[in-house]
Amino acid sequence: MKALLIGLLMTVQPVDGGWWEQWEPKTSLPTQAVETLNSQAVVLIPPIQIEADPIQRWDPLVRRYQWDTPLMLEVMRCESSGIPTAENRHSTATGLFQIMQSIWYPQGPRSDLHNPELNTQIAFQVWQIQGMSAWNASRHCWQ
Repeated sequence: MKALLIGLLMTVQPVDGGWWEQWEPKTSLPTQAVETLNSQAVVLIPPIQIEADPIQRWDPLVRRYQWDTPLMLEVMRCESSGIPTAENRHSTATGLFQIMQSIWYPQGPRSDLHNPELNTQIAFQVWQIQGMSAWNASRHCWQ
């Protein structure tokens, strides 16, 4: 999983009875919380990890199947934003590919569809039978 480390560097200098601030984004920062350089106060805000693209973390899983991986990742982006526990409030659609519980029932409870591997496997089986029509409701988003 690729991630970005982002931190901020704030330099504060006295200027005409007030303070001047400058913020700079940094991808790597020293571990010190505050340094003083000459008459400047340098405040370091530690880096935080931000996932570059939450969908790309699922690429290896989606790539296991013989289908259009980039297209199916876009379907996933539209359907669940890459959140395995996503549940539609207006239907029983669940998981990464928003599989309807009627497809999964009686094999198991809806919560089983939160499992990314199982959800993707079922999505592949649905795709083999229905093609992209299974995701017609979100076609405007991924097409």
